[in-house]
Amino acid sequence: MPDPEMDKKLGFLISAFMTGIIWAIWHLPLFFIPGVHQYGKNFLGFTITVIGLSFALATIRKVTGSIWLCVLFHMIVNAVPESIRYDIYNSYIASTITTIVMIIVSLIAVSIFKKGLNQN
Repeated sequence: MPDPEMDKKLGFLISAFMTGIIWAIWHLPLFFIPGVHQYGKNFLGFTITVIGLSFALATIRKVTGSIWLCVLFHMIVNAVPESIRYDIYNSYIASTITTIVMIIVSLIAVSIFKKGLNQN
């Protein structure tokens, strides 16, 4: 999730997007380690998905203020592909649709949250 200071300076949209790009680069070495889920997979598909996840995690943090809910969400996201064999990273269409939905839902949730704060 983006740093709260970066969120204040750059805004939610840019900070969540930049965090997603940084996370994708951070995970790049996993694509070269045999035995790791990402090994041999499509990095572009992974990057698209990670950007969407960045928005989802940023929303959880912004709305709830909880790091632990972000940790739980991240654990679930990591566990599902290992538990139920599917490969979202090799499908650009699935990655892109999932990411677009996560971004739209995140922006709506943050907008509703901000309106609630302004009414109080």
